[in-house]
Amino acid sequence: MHAATSSRYGQRVCAASWCPDGDYLAVGGINPIYAAGGFNNTDQVRVYKFVNNALSPEVSVALGSSSAELYSIAWHPSGRYIALGCYNSEAIGGFLAGVNLRIYSFDGAILTPIVGYDFGSATRTPAGMHWSPDGKYLAVGTCDGRPTSAPATGNGLRIFEFQNDNSLVSRATWNTSGAVLSVNWEFDNRFKIGRAHV
Repeated sequence: MHAATSSRYGQRVCAASWCPDGDYLAVGGINPIYAAGGFNNTDQVRVYKFVNNALSPEVSVALGSSSAELYSIAWHPSGRYIALGCYNSEAIGGFLAGVNLRIYSFDGAILTPIVGYDFGSATRTPAGMHWSPDGKYLAVGTCDGRPTSAPATGNGLRIFEFQNDNSLVSRATWNTSGAVLSVNWEFDNRFKIGRAHV
């Protein structure tokens, strides 16, 4: 294994996710630096095109001021949507303040706000997210505060149905007062794996 390419971000990259076709890489985190990685802004979420072992800036989106942070990213299996798990997000881009689960559509050049979910607190963070293999459901594990601070409480695991490519309907919950920091769907669409703080 060797490094094919790299790019500057800022204080910390907390999440990165490849688009299913491998053509795009989304990254996000804390306090991005102006002009780092080729973006002339301080947007927390940055999508790069990956061609010939090189990253080129494609599109970015802000979650608010520098106090807003990104901790999880999940590409939809179709590559047409991207889910973002935020901390302390603000009213921007069509989303209200405190809507820390945000889903955007992606057409290869533009991120368009589609739908979000408010877990009841600006500091309740979607720490881990994963789409079902068929793209019909999104599993979201939450915690209170930053996932990097070993939180013990949260809103547990919640399964959303992604209806008509434009709405989220809560279908199931588990451990509704605990922190669930990561989730993963199995390939058969039947089982979820979560890592909870105990």
